[in-house]
Amino acid sequence: MCDGSHFWGGTLDDMNNDLTPRQRVVRPIGVAVVGIEALALAVFAGATVVETITGDGSGFGIAVAGMLGVFAVALGFAARALYGGQRWGRSYAIMWQVLQVASAVLMFSASPVVAVCAIVAGVVAGAAVVMDAIEEMPDDVHA
Repeated sequence: MCDGSHFWGGTLDDMNNDLTPRQRVVRPIGVAVVGIEALALAVFAGATVVETITGDGSGFGIAVAGMLGVFAVALGFAARALYGGQRWGRSYAIMWQVLQVASAVLMFSASPVVAVCAIVAGVVAGAAVVMDAIEEMPDDVHA
């Protein structure tokens, strides 16, 4: 039976065993938001392919879709790493949030609703990932 425990490294209860109370709250938030962002990128990649095929048919759209797909897969792996508490996932997730917020600010005039959603998601995910990381620092560092 496939319950997802092999891919994700265990159940949510297994993840919570070694976490501080704050991490039990912020880690699932960070994982969820980063995972939703990865899913959104995959959807946008698919929509770009469909629009390119049914629209003007330029190769530029396929290239953009390919890049979005690569980012979606990488962000999905980062969400999995965050779930498992792996540090490399934090650096990628934080880098992505910075780039996402910067891009959203630049596109604010073209699509304010999408920009606000991207900014809010970036700030929430970034804060959750940083707060999770702070909890793992030695007590004498963040006392």
